[in-house]
Amino acid sequence: MDNDVEQREMKTYNIMKINKKLLFIVCLLIADIISWAYIILGDSSAVNRYFVANANFSDFFSPLQKLRVNAYGEPYFSNYPPLANAIFLLIKKAGNATEYAQFFGDTALGIIFVVFISGSILAIYEIGKKYLKNDGMIINVLCLLAIMVSGPFLFLYSRANNLLCVIPLVMFFVKYYNSDKKYLRELACILLAIATALKIYPVFFGLLLIKKGNAKLCVRTCIYGIISFFGPFLVFGPNSVNMFINNLLRREGNYTVNHLIGVKGSVQIIAGVFLKRIVWNKLTICWVIALLAMVYVFLVSKEEWKKVFALSMISIWIFKGSYLYNICLLVIPLLMFLDTKKNQIIDYVYTVLFGILFAIMFLPDADKLNVLLAENNLGYVSWAIIVIDFTLIVTVGIVFLDTLWRQIMNRKI
Repeated sequence: MDNDVEQREMKTYNIMKINKKLLFIVCLLIADIISWAYIILGDSSAVNRYFVANANFSDFFSPLQKLRVNAYGEPYFSNYPPLANAIFLLIKKAGNATEYAQFFGDTALGIIFVVFISGSILAIYEIGKKYLKNDGMIINVLCLLAIMVSGPFLFLYSRANNLLCVIPLVMFFVKYYNSDKKYLRELACILLAIATALKIYPVFFGLLLIKKGNAKLCVRTCIYGIISFFGPFLVFGPNSVNMFINNLLRREGNYTVNHLIGVKGSVQIIAGVFLKRIVWNKLTICWVIALLAMVYVFLVSKEEWKKVFALSMISIWIFKGSYLYNICLLVIPLLMFLDTKKNQIIDYVYTVLFGILFAIMFLPDADKLNVLLAENNLGYVSWAIIVIDFTLIVTVGIVFLDTLWRQIMNRKI
């Protein structure tokens, strides 16, 4: 039945053959041209609106300045997982700087920073090549390079967030968790445990193991995760677990919408475009619906890239404070999707939507919306964030409806 439906769809929709990777690259180029033209024509401040003014790799150097052994107490109240903080403490001991400005001139810390950035980028590129097998080396390399200099990745570089080193760990897991080679499967699970210990939300990718039904591997992965996540708490004292949880909850209730792509922030922003006031705590139902839609896609879809897309969106949306750089997590389903051989109309729609999400957008402030946001102390946004939030919600909606439609066609509902 599945093959008959797929063949019928191919006959109906496979009416043109445009290389998806080239189309994706063209979308990014068009966005880049428009953005840089806007900057050149006079509004240079749009760069700071898209990125964060004076970010200065703050997610790397700021913890080095503030972090102490009592990381989860006053005055830092860190919400980083203990493994990340333990690594920051080790890095801090390698240098001699004590003030924020001094960290940039510390040779040892500078070398570690360069290795962190360049090593992570190289790892993403090398593992990314494993995802791209079709269309030839030149197109695949151009596609990867276009992604590596896309808007969300440039935002991630500017912040130097540890998500940069987490992405290749998750990429390796998704690629090899079902490998025929036992050592690759085991390594993939260990790397997922480390990624979870560094950033928490990669834990959702472990659902791929559960869906495959490999109970022994699931148990071992849980053991790896428990050791890598809870073990480093020993560095920070017996009360650090409770303090970490309290800090995490406190931070979740203290975000503005600047550069955010979470469900609640996105709905708040899009509603604000039409000058509709939606109280923040009334948006929980939107969050629940969005997550349930992605759970449905993960459980039902027969396309692997959609399952990984669903898990990526759950990871992005589970916390309210998801920044623009969290879109980089979509690089995994993006690469899987671009390398598929299907060329239906819906696939070109997905390609354009991904192109918008990964594009550089230097756009003006949303003045009327910012007046409304200021009245509710929710920060400010540019049209870039509005476009990205809207595109993200549209992409999720289309993936959900596409999955639902295919289930109806397969008569399995």
